[in-house]
Parts: sequence; structure tokens; C-alpha cells
Amino acid sequence: SSDKFTQFIRSQKLANIEVIQADISTGLPDVPGLKSLDKVFCRWVLMFTGNLEKIIGSVFDVLKPGGKFISIEYFRFYQIDMFPKSETFDQIYLGVQKLLRNNGGDPSAGDKVHEIMRSVGFRQLKTFPIYRTGRPGSDLWIWLERTNKNHFNLVQHNLISEAILQAYYQDWEEKSKSDTSFITAPPLMITIG
Repeated sequence: SSDKFTQFIRSQKLANIEVIQADISTGLPDVPGLKSLDKVFCRWVLMFTGNLEKIIGSVFDVLKPGGKFISIEYFRFYQIDMFPKSETFDQIYLGVQKLLRNNGGDPSAGDKVHEIMRSVGFRQLKTFPIYRTGRPGSDLWIWLERTNKNHFNLVQHNLISEAILQAYYQDWEEKSKSDTSFITAPPLMITIG
């Protein structure tokens, strides 16, 4: 949660960082300290919010001239995959995408950030895609394995059955023992304006 991260930053007592916690889902609020910012960094936030135009426009409004907005979001989330192919993996991540969309998010928000940034006034835009793969035991594999415990919510939202979830866990365990297995993470797009 954002509480965990803001508490960590505050505990570091960094003189050049002021922590302001706010709900950005309808744009950045009129909060003291959110005017004339040098930089705004946003990672894996826009994909959960929807209303990208309002949020990105409000970031533009709070930046001082020459300020930078750095966004890191998934694009083409559907490219997440497991090899050898796993039908249960596909079902899980189709469910993840549906859950995000059903809650107003966009799992591929990074597809749209560049165009929206330009439309609200950002200039000198740069984009950098990041593609990653991982084998069992790699950082990427371990990261995705840690997210497995969250997939019960797909069952709770009737996006998959309990049987599919259990079959996925079994398939994951088998693939984790194979030296031929690998996963491709959903690609990330870094966009700087």
C-alpha cells in the first residue's frame, strides 16, 4: 500500500524530499506543495486509475516550466507469458486483466501515456521499452511467484474457478523445477515528458 512506502520514505529523513500522500484518481488535488514541482515520478499507478487524461493533465499543471514527468507503466500487458506454454497461466493473466478493467483500470496504460502527454502539453517526449524474461530462481521468476498468493481474488470475483487456481499452482510448481521453463514479463514503457 502507499502507506507502507510513504512511511519508509519518511523514516529515511531525506532533506530534499517532502512526502505528500493524496488520491490522484481524479487528478492531483489542490494541496500546498503540489505547485511548481521539478519532477513527478509515477510507476505502476496509472494502470489502476483510469481517467488518464485528467491525471496526466494535472501532472502537467503542477510542474514548473521545464519540469519532467517520468511514467513507467505496462504496455501490451497481454504479452506476459510462460514457456513451455501453460493454459492455466494464460487463464490467470486473462483474469488479472479483466479484474483491472472491471475496477476501472487499464493493464496496458503505457500504450496511451505518450499520446496523452503530448495532447495535454508535454514536449520533448522520449520512450524506452523494457522487455524482460526470467527462468526459475531469477529475480523476475521470484517476483511473479510472490504475486501468486494474490490470485485468490480472481476466484472471489468469479473470473476463474478454484480448480483452475489449484491447477495453476501445480503447473507453476512443476515449471519451477524445469531448467527449460521461462517467463516473459509484461513489457514496460518508460515515458518522459
